[in-house]
Amino acid sequence: PVGFRTFPDHHPYCDADVIDLARWAEGVGAALLLTTQKDLVKLRSPAIGSVPLRALRIGLDVMEGGPVLDQALSRLLP
Repeated sequence: PVGFRTFPDHHPYCDADVIDLARWAEGVGAALLLTTQKDLVKLRSPAIGSVPLRALRIGLDVMEGGPVLDQALSRLLP
């Protein structure tokens, strides 16, 4: 990694954001940009400027305490 940028959750990307990211990515010498699948759908582009854009799939595996979590969630989500 040569750099890290964040945007708030549910960020509505605009043209200015994409232009800024392109300048930043090229300025730090990025060979690739990574984002979440959720944001890749919002950005709708295979690249930001001349830098390829790819997505990481994020998941969750409960390693211990699954039944306890299920019970707590069942009270919140009938």
